[in-house]
Amino acid sequence: MNDVRAETSVVVLRQDGSIEGAVCNQREVASLLGGEITFCGGIEDLLCFAVCRKEGGGEVNTICSSPDHFDLPVRGDVVLVGSDEEGEAFDLSLEAVKEWFS
Repeated sequence: MNDVRAETSVVVLRQDGSIEGAVCNQREVASLLGGEITFCGGIEDLLCFAVCRKEGGGEVNTICSSPDHFDLPVRGDVVLVGSDEEGEAFDLSLEAVKEWFS
């Protein structure tokens, strides 16, 4: 069973268009984004789900522009969290995410 306290690599899609890696546990994602979070999409090819701040805020995140993968419009920064077929968190590759978005 997944330990929500275990740290994993996640990817942050910044509203300014940059993509960066971060390390946190599932309980810290809200702190990473600065508030209460909600699901805002996912990318099946990467086995990840996307979360953003529940109240939105910030500018429209132009990286998250695909209606097939995100609940539009997405505002502010987004965190992608790897989750396998069993729902277990895993380290999401920053390089794989950058390649997928290129």
